[in-house]
Amino acid sequence: MQSSLIGVLLGGGFLYFVAWLYWIIRKEYGMGFGDVKLLAGIGGWLGYESLFQTVFIGSIIGSIIGILALAIGRQFSWQAKLPFGPFLATGATIWLFRNFF
Repeated sequence: MQSSLIGVLLGGGFLYFVAWLYWIIRKEYGMGFGDVKLLAGIGGWLGYESLFQTVFIGSIIGSIIGILALAIGRQFSWQAKLPFGPFLATGATIWLFRNFF
């Protein structure tokens, strides 16, 4: 119970802080709040122990896919948008199978 509550607060709070900081620096939205809610949910279901590895794995996979998509599409742009939620879900799934099975 306590691990889940801490997971919700840390998961949602971390991505909310990142989105807020991006807004302060760039004056535009860089992340939707669905990602914030998703990571808060992951922290609630899997506990706060899962958050670092979930974000790390999701970021690595998202970076690889994003670079490949830009390279294959031949339309390189720093303004390209890629949803982060599927990569967070993939990172959480990998963490779940690696630690529980």
